[in-house]
Amino acid sequence: MKKKTAKIITRIISVCGFLTALLAFATGIFLTINSTLFFSLFPLFQTMIGRMPFSWFAGSALLVLGIIFILLGLLRFWIAYSLWEFKEWARIVEIIIAAIGMLQFPLGTVINAIKIYFLGFDKDIRRLFG
Repeated sequence: MKKKTAKIITRIISVCGFLTALLAFATGIFLTINSTLFFSLFPLFQTMIGRMPFSWFAGSALLVLGIIFILLGLLRFWIAYSLWEFKEWARIVEIIIAAIGMLQFPLGTVINAIKIYFLGFDKDIRRLFG
């Protein structure tokens, strides 16, 4: 494989990381907004249904999950950008993420197996990272 082809493959994997980061960030924003909406409608739920012991917990859980997804999206963006810049640590982290992603049967398994092959075993791509 030529060096140019190795760069293109690495950039494609990095773009997949950027898309994953965008999806995680958007999910976090969605959950955070919905938790705020849930908290604003909480008094209405209490008057309509009566006492709801888990309502406060559900709204808080949405808020916490939203913040976690936003942070994961930012972290994933940083990893994808570092992979774009051919940082060795980002290659290793991406291989670990792909290994975990192998559990996403069936399509995730195929995509992540391809990522592991190129980032972990292809000599030309490994040379790009130093």
